[in-house]
Amino acid sequence: MSQYITDTTQLKCNKGTSPTPLTVTSQSFMSIDGKLQASAPLVAKYQL
Repeated sequence: MSQYITDTTQLKCNKGTSPTPLTVTSQSFMSIDGKLQASAPLVAKYQL
């Protein structure tokens, strides 16, 4: 099953200590449930 990453998803950087909400700024036209969808290169840097 695919997992979609959208604006406000809680992510944790592998160098960080606490989860932070993602803010999508790379695009403004793809959304899921009213939240902007993140692009794959951005998501690859983080752990869910």
